[in-house]
Amino acid sequence: MKVEIVSKTDNHFFSRQEIEFRVNDAKQTPSRKELREKIAALTNAKEESVIVDEIRQSFGMHKVLGRARIYPSKSKMEEVEEKFIIERNFGRKKKEETGKEPESSASTEKQSAEKPKEKAKRGA
Repeated sequence: MKVEIVSKTDNHFFSRQEIEFRVNDAKQTPSRKELREKIAALTNAKEESVIVDEIRQSFGMHKVLGRARIYPSKSKMEEVEEKFIIERNFGRKKKEETGKEPESSASTEKQSAEKPKEKAKRGA
């Protein structure tokens, strides 16, 4: 997998560099983590401050096009980027257990408790 930078633009408003890249000889679509590592190595940036925004690969082609953003620090990245974009690139952070049950599991228990009653009414 060979990664080359096609264009590099400085965005002073958001304090970041915006990069368009191309990956040649890609048998499969590379993961965001692999791309972050390669782009960080090419630009001498920290891997934790690189966001891979977009990955495009056409069917049957061994070429991938994409966009990435490089921030001067992780704190600046967290300040500017949306939460779901950061989660897409780095995964979700584990929350500390507070001993409370999540609301979603309580609502599913209520729904499952109501379903048998409905089935009993239909069968009668």
